[in-house]
Amino acid sequence: MERHPGGDEMLHILDGEVDITVLTDDGRVETTARAGSIFVCPKGLWHRQMSRSGVTVLYATPTKRRSIRSPTILGVRTEISN
Repeated sequence: MERHPGGDEMLHILDGEVDITVLTDDGRVETTARAGSIFVCPKGLWHRQMSRSGVTVLYATPTKRRSIRSPTILGVRTEISN
């Protein structure tokens, strides 16, 4: 599980699908995001992503740096299930 106190995290599912769990004040929220969808995890909430069959995700995560040029980390991550 991870969380980002600096801002929302955006996940764009490029290929495959991923199960997303978010812990909110009202309890656990679970959803499945499929290729072509975008999921935004609100600032500060604990969350995790688990893929059963593999997924490629483009993500934008806020950083603690106060730079206009680099306010987020952008990356593509491919996960293959075990």
